[in-house]
Amino acid sequence: MNPTSSRRRNATLLYAVAIFLSSSLLFLIEPIAGKRLIPLLGGSAAVWTACLVFFQCALLLGYLLAHWFVTRTGPRVQAAAYVTLLVASIAQLTAAVDPNLRANTSHPVTSVLWLLALLIGVPFVTLSATGPLLQSWFARFRHAQMRDDGSSTAPQAYRLFAISNVGSLLALVVYPSLIEPRSSLHGQTATLAIGFALFGVVCGSIALSMRRVPQLPTASPTPVDTAPLDRPDDTRTDRILWISLAATGSVLLSAVTNHISQNIATIPLLWIAPLSYIWITIEAGLCEEVLYRAVLQTRLTAFFKSPWAGVLATSVLFALAHAPGLYLRGGAETHGSAADPIQVAAYTIAMLSPVSLLFGLLYARTKSLLLVVLLHGMVDVLPNLDDFIRTWL
Repeated sequence: MNPTSSRRRNATLLYAVAIFLSSSLLFLIEPIAGKRLIPLLGGSAAVWTACLVFFQCALLLGYLLAHWFVTRTGPRVQAAAYVTLLVASIAQLTAAVDPNLRANTSHPVTSVLWLLALLIGVPFVTLSATGPLLQSWFARFRHAQMRDDGSSTAPQAYRLFAISNVGSLLALVVYPSLIEPRSSLHGQTATLAIGFALFGVVCGSIALSMRRVPQLPTASPTPVDTAPLDRPDDTRTDRILWISLAATGSVLLSAVTNHISQNIATIPLLWIAPLSYIWITIEAGLCEEVLYRAVLQTRLTAFFKSPWAGVLATSVLFALAHAPGLYLRGGAETHGSAADPIQVAAYTIAMLSPVSLLFGLLYARTKSLLLVVLLHGMVDVLPNLDDFIRTWL
């Protein structure tokens, strides 16, 4: 085996493990920290809503920190700062295994925010910053490999985001079903500290290796001719729109959690079930859009040397990919029985190609994968929204 190829494969695996651990720990640290507040403040809806507010704000702070590192500092400063955060996080988690906590019951919301900052403040921000920061490092790593040998077999950095989502969903499912019923809270906290130490070793090794990787150049290769679909510069209105859309999801999550805790049951982890359902539904759209838009449409556009041809061909392939599933389970037009394969293929092309064409044009026009993922998620969620509301709300 080529030593260079072996090193590249090992480095890619290291990034994948680090991303998976960061997302898993992020969604394990939330319920563990929240449960530690129950003896002090109880499990009322206000407590869990305040916990969600803290988690969302800390998550945003981690993203901002990663963005600042990537855009304002070099690789050496980024590596040193990130290692410092890892050391501080391990120190805080170790000290929080058996802390002496006190709460002011007359101001429960303030107490929740303060206690969570004492328990998991630095680790949570560090875990939040890990995903975008390591994806940026991985892109720089791939660029260095392409510069050295003219090609790179390492996967796209976007695939690390898919690994992150798998880790998050796995933690959401595993904690209430396996971890919480079988271990004490003290044991969960100690295990979390050990897991974070392992995570710190993996990420620390990546950070040390990044000190030898140069900064990405500002110049980029000449793109495929997409003049008819050129994307205009972002305006202040665009940025406000994206921030508002992101905030909408956080507000809805807090509102649904508060509603469930008040009107269904004050069970702290009850919100995991609807969150997992929404996550799986959106994840399907995410995976499909990464495959069809970010990979297939981009390459077909380069192959045909026309963005319009790339969009059209991708839309037809997108529809045909759904034909086997419709054929096996039957569709609304066949009342649950399989129809003729050619009929099913024609039906999927007629019904799904226009939707895919819309997604493709939006992606070609805006270059925003997030926009088409959100729209795809809405298309998947809305048909089942009535059943979801009847079940959970």
